[in-house]
Amino acid sequence: MLRKILVLGLVVGLCVLFAGITIFSTWTDGMTIGLMGIVEQASIENVRFVEGAPPGDTIKVLVQNSGSISVAIGRGYANGILATNINPGQAFVIPKGSAQEITLTFPNDTLVYGTQQQIKLITAKGTYVVFSLIYNSSCTSQYDPVKDNVGPTPSAFHIEPSTHGQDQAKALFVALVLTVIIDVGACLLVNQVIQPRNRRELFVLLFFVTVSVGFATISVVSNILFPPMTIG
Repeated sequence: MLRKILVLGLVVGLCVLFAGITIFSTWTDGMTIGLMGIVEQASIENVRFVEGAPPGDTIKVLVQNSGSISVAIGRGYANGILATNINPGQAFVIPKGSAQEITLTFPNDTLVYGTQQQIKLITAKGTYVVFSLIYNSSCTSQYDPVKDNVGPTPSAFHIEPSTHGQDQAKALFVALVLTVIIDVGACLLVNQVIQPRNRRELFVLLFFVTVSVGFATISVVSNILFPPMTIG
């Protein structure tokens, strides 16, 4: 009987080690993918300077949101000067997976023709998006009311809630239920096959079975609910 217990302990120990490595790998991949899913992924694709706009120095900034959540542009700067058309509590909201041209207006003489300009956007979550270019004829257009007055305007602050936390809670609940059910069945089966002679052997047996079943179940559930993803 002791020999059976030792053999069982060795086999289960190897299973636990394998399951632990698998779970660690799955958890690491899931965390990486999850974080990429909730991090804002906005970039400035193009900047156009509008000459002769009535409100003041005006630029059109094309913002690309390649992430999985909306991006709210809360502040916009040109050479460190804050745009005057964004008020506290308002933001340009760029939906996920889309690009929009937003308007930033500054006091007259903020933008100097022929010089390097740094455009900086700050999202409601504090993400910085920076773009630099020379203000010259290649990126300048004359004011056209039909074209330049059309475009997104600051709206009430709104960001889509992430469902990542709900997915994690669901995974934990499913893993817990399955682990309890499978563990009870496995303990009964192994106890019937091994038939330990005393409480100590029974405790060791049930301990190894419970640990191995727990690791294996969590590994399987994690791979089902968080399958490997290909990015790019």
